[in-house]
Amino acid sequence: MRFIISRALLRLAICLLEADKHRYVSDPEHKNKPKGGRWRKTPRGWTTAPLRERRPGQPPAKAEFKPLKAVHMAKAIANAKASVGERDRWRVDAHATADYRDARNYATKGGSCVAIKPNGDIVSVCRHEKSNERGADLLRKAVANGGDRLDAFGPRLFGFYTRNGFEPVAVTKFDRSHAPEGWDPNKDRPEDIVFYRYTGREYTGPSFNQFIASSKPMPYEDARAYRDSQMRRR
Repeated sequence: MRFIISRALLRLAICLLEADKHRYVSDPEHKNKPKGGRWRKTPRGWTTAPLRERRPGQPPAKAEFKPLKAVHMAKAIANAKASVGERDRWRVDAHATADYRDARNYATKGGSCVAIKPNGDIVSVCRHEKSNERGADLLRKAVANGGDRLDAFGPRLFGFYTRNGFEPVAVTKFDRSHAPEGWDPNKDRPEDIVFYRYTGREYTGPSFNQFIASSKPMPYEDARAYRDSQMRRR
């Protein structure tokens, strides 16, 4: 018993030491760069941690994917979406079977999903809440299979995608008349749609609020077309 407890305490100590190696400063608007050390921007402020460093104590991802036919992908994404908390579920784009027939569809043993359209558009990115995979695993799989662009709602996903090599290019204002299923005007805030392209590089651009404030909103189809026109300028 003492040996088991000692090992647990040792692991905890290692995690705490690893967490203390780097510093983090909250500054979403990036107005005050800290002095001393090599700092880089993150969507929430500044850090001395290297890009895409694993969280202390988190084991390397070992996600295994299998290809799915359209009918199975439609069922898999529906199950994955249902596992997501009610507050975030409306952001997951689940499509009908026909929309996956020309796509490369993948799911993990844990039920997480991602699909890549022929033009490189990444859709239906959804980590099953009970799975051990990370969202970054889904993006790596998508990029490895031709995915290089996507669009998503709001600041939370802005942070996720910019941390994983995607750059915001265009924006569409939230349209209540075309709100996704599950969005509740009494509980949920309108979130603009941001269009991204994959660069694979560290994102050091403006924060979500700065990007929205400095971007001219476009209709959805125009924003998508503009993003696509920028794909060769990476």
